[in-house]
Formats: sequence, C-alpha cells, structure tokens
Amino acid sequence: MHIMNQSAGHGRTKQSSSGTWLVSAALAIGSLCVFSKFREWAFDDAFIVFRYAQNILLGRGWVFNPDEVYNASTSVLNTLLVTGMAAITGRPLVSSVIIGTLSLGAVGFLVFDLLRKETNVWLAGFFALGSIWLIARWDIFGVETLPFIALIMIFLALDDKKKETGWVLGLIFLTRPDGLLLAALKWAHELYVDRRLPIRSVAWFLAITA
Repeated sequence: MHIMNQSAGHGRTKQSSSGTWLVSAALAIGSLCVFSKFREWAFDDAFIVFRYAQNILLGRGWVFNPDEVYNASTSVLNTLLVTGMAAITGRPLVSSVIIGTLSLGAVGFLVFDLLRKETNVWLAGFFALGSIWLIARWDIFGVETLPFIALIMIFLALDDKKKETGWVLGLIFLTRPDGLLLAALKWAHELYVDRRLPIRSVAWFLAITA
C-alpha cells in the first residue's frame, strides 16, 4: 500500500511538472503573439516618452524640447526603461512594446504561480493566459500601466512568500507616483498588524527612489 501511494504521488508530481512546462510554453507563445500584434502600435501619450528617450540618447538630457527644462513625463521608470531599450533597438516605439510584452508575460507567469497553489495547473494556466489577452486588449502599450501592473504582481508574489518588498515598492513609486499609496498600506500593515517597524522596507524604498 505504501509503495502504491508513493507511485501515485510520483505520478501526480510528474504530471504537475509536465503541465507547468506546457503552460509556461503557452504563456511565452502568447506573449510573442501579443508582441506580433502590437509591435507597431502605442498609446498616444507614449509619444511624449519617446521624445524624452530620443533627447536623452542624443545627449540633450531629460527634456522634451532642447534647452527647455520641463518634465511632461508621468513615469520616471518607464522613461528610463524605454530609453535603455531604445539604445539597443534604435526605435523607442518598438522598445516600448517589448517592455509592455515582457510586463504582460511577467503578469501571466505570476498569476499562474499564485493560482496553481490554490487550484490545478490547467485552470491556473487558463486564467494566466486570459489575463495576458485581456490586459493586452486595453491597448495601453507605451505608457507606464503595463510595467506598473507587472511590478504590483511582483510585490504580491514576494509578499505572499514573506520576502522583502521595499525595493519593488520603490520601483512601483518610480513607475507611478500614486504607487506610494501601496507602500503606505504595506507599512501600515506591518506597523499595526505585525507590530513591527518597517525600517528595512522603508530603507530599501528610499535607496531605490533617492
């Protein structure tokens, strides 16, 4: 009986492992399909970011127009990401879609990782693929929304594993200033529920945003 239970358990583990690999492959393929569909498209506001990226790469600094000190970008991190990727691709628009696609892929994998603990691999994979497709249909490539969602998912995954989240809270804030609300809620929870000062988390946050 003990040997039979061991064999059944091994079979379920092998099936789960195979399912994880198949779902992971499907998520990767789904992300590539999204990139193929949206590779030449970006939300209107994203062209402000593209202008900043071009000026930074041309050595003009963080400006929209040369010799004009004015910040119209709503996201520090997204602008830096697009600039960094554009330094490789030479095309800010395509760079923004690559960043958006990577963000969507991260969301899909993290949704899958969170849900497979509560349900089976196939149902978790279905919802993960669905999340990629539904978010992609918002047509928000180029702006900071996709990296913002991905970073929030990273925060949730780390928090679920009781890992340090201060650094990702800093990145969330650099992506969108209203991300500070999430940091405040996290620290309030640590202070009033966990009964401990969030010193380490705040230190990481300040190190990232300083």
